[in-house]
Amino acid sequence: LEFRRVLFRSLAFVIHATDSDLLHAWRSDLDACFASRLNDTRELRPLLPSTTGLLPLQVVRAGSSLQTSAFGRDHLLVGDAAAAHDPLAPVGVLRALESGVAGARALLAHLDGDDTALQTHAVDVARHFADHLIALAGLHAAERRWPHAPYWERRRQSVPHAESPHANAR
Repeated sequence: LEFRRVLFRSLAFVIHATDSDLLHAWRSDLDACFASRLNDTRELRPLLPSTTGLLPLQVVRAGSSLQTSAFGRDHLLVGDAAAAHDPLAPVGVLRALESGVAGARALLAHLDGDDTALQTHAVDVARHFADHLIALAGLHAAERRWPHAPYWERRRQSVPHAESPHANAR
């Protein structure tokens, strides 16, 4: 899960990542808990004149996910619809754009009679996603600023599985 808050009329955007079971402790007053966490930061707090007047807090699911069927008789998935990337990994927008271009090429090839173009696109999406999970595991292992935070402890202890229906079709 990801908390999103736009501060001061879109001049700042703050994210607090956590797991849904850890969010439960905050349920009584998410806004106050978020403001408290923000006030406790060393790096962000000096940049913010105040934590009053914040726009409404948004809680959204954010994480890595792969659709098992990137194409079908009447659809072809690209970008985040095909594979969503963890917002902590610096690849989301670029990868979505690349996927859109690749999907357009696959669709054109399919319309020109290439019966394998859509399957090849799905394999490429799955391969890129598997590579993303490997890179994400490295990012999680390297993070040492919050050694006792449950969110980061969990990520250091578990390495995401890069298995997918297309993982062996490189």
